Amino acid sequence: MEQTNTDSTNESEEWTCLHFSVSKTEGTVPDFLRLIASRLDELGDPEVMDISFARYWTREYGELEHETTITVYYYREEKE
Repeated sequence: MEQTNTDSTNESEEWTCLHFSVSKTEGTVPDFLRLIASRLDELGDPEVMDISFARYWTREYGELEHETTITVYYYREEKE
């Protein structure tokens, strides 16, 4: 029986993506998303690959608190 190599890593190129994360403990989600949009505007015209949203809950001194984190993964086209 003939075997086929299904490992695509042999054919792929190596590349790097950039990212930034913003964390906040206060404010609304729409305010947070506007902050992310502002950061993207500051970067110019990045090609966004993925956006990760997470909310972590903790209890400090008996108080339930949360921290929201958004991470944006992006790359930039090299200008010729």
